[in-house]
Amino acid sequence: MRDISSQTEKQLKAIELLSAEEKRQLLHAFNDTKATYPANQTIHGLFEEQVKKTPDHTAVVLESESLTYAELNGRANQLARVLRGKGVGADRIVGILAERSLEMIVGILGILKAGGAYLPIDPDYPAERIGYMLEDSGADILLTQKRLQGQTMGFAGEVLHVDDERLYALDDTDLAHMGSSKDLAYVIYTSGSTGSRRAP
Repeated sequence: MRDISSQTEKQLKAIELLSAEEKRQLLHAFNDTKATYPANQTIHGLFEEQVKKTPDHTAVVLESESLTYAELNGRANQLARVLRGKGVGADRIVGILAERSLEMIVGILGILKAGGAYLPIDPDYPAERIGYMLEDSGADILLTQKRLQGQTMGFAGEVLHVDDERLYALDDTDLAHMGSSKDLAYVIYTSGSTGSRRAP
């Protein structure tokens, strides 16, 4: 940093606090964050690769509960089969209204494995906001938890409870992959907005 006291004739806005080298480092070197990644692979495809490597390792923990990679993968596969049976596939949006829980992770992964895109909905949102997001997104299936059933009133689509063990009776092996990494993965409604942000 240059000595500001020696530049008394200059206005503050005209004083350069950084040297040319410091500017280059901040603007260019520190922002050079390019990294190679498997652009043609899906999120759930990468997850399945990890399952094969470390099936018995812990994948997710919430307080005293946990699931291994194999357990999480198996439950997500079972749920995905149910969702595929209901027509979920590429670019089909499925709402998920759930408190932070293992079931929420199973739900998100199950939607992706079915080939769909998930729409996360905060249970603390007002009913009007929840209704708007579901209607505007075109979601006609909603995953939620039994204890949140009262917040789905007025939803005309089908409601499935991710904590209902009856959803987990089908085959738990990996499904044949549908779609590609270019398909829609999720839809986010930004706070206070009426619009949405879609991401592949």
